[in-house]
Order: sequence, then structure tokens, then C-alpha cells
Amino acid sequence: MAGAAALATGFYFVAGGRMIACRNIRSLLEQSQNEAALQEALQAVERFRESAECHYLLAKAQRHVGHLNEATEALSRADDLGWDANDLEFERVLTIAQSG
Repeated sequence: MAGAAALATGFYFVAGGRMIACRNIRSLLEQSQNEAALQEALQAVERFRESAECHYLLAKAQRHVGHLNEATEALSRADDLGWDANDLEFERVLTIAQSG
């Protein structure tokens, strides 16, 4: 039982860390602190490689700083990980529009 409790605690620690990271990235984007959001998103993706949300937020941050090819790649990864199709399509449209 102790092993299960440790595993559950580890899961909640990781999930909580991911949620905090994503909240911070969203907050930075809302404040137009796009470079800081990008750095946070890059760190989040490194730490939470299988998080669709982290990859989605990375794409948003990359688009905001003008890294459109990288944003497209991050959107594809978020899609592979199961992020919401409507969110992805909206972000893809914004990326295409921004590219001219």
C-alpha cells in the first residue's frame, strides 16, 4: 500500500506542477509577456513531454513571438497527444493569418 500511496503522491505532484506551469504560461500570454511565456512553455514541454496542453501553449507562445513554423510543429504534437481539435484549428487559422 505504501508504494501505491507514493505513486499517487508522485502523480499529483507532477500533475500539479503541470497545471501551475500552464497557468503561468497563460498568464504571461494574457499580459503580452510573450518572450517570457515562450521560455516558460519550452521548460514545461521539456518537463512534461507528454502534455498536450503544454505543447498547445508552446504553439501559442511561438505564434505570439513570430516563430510560425515552430508553432505549427507544436500544434501537430499537441494534436498527436489529443488536445481539443477546435482549439487546434483556431490556433492554426491564427498562425496562417499571421504568416500573411
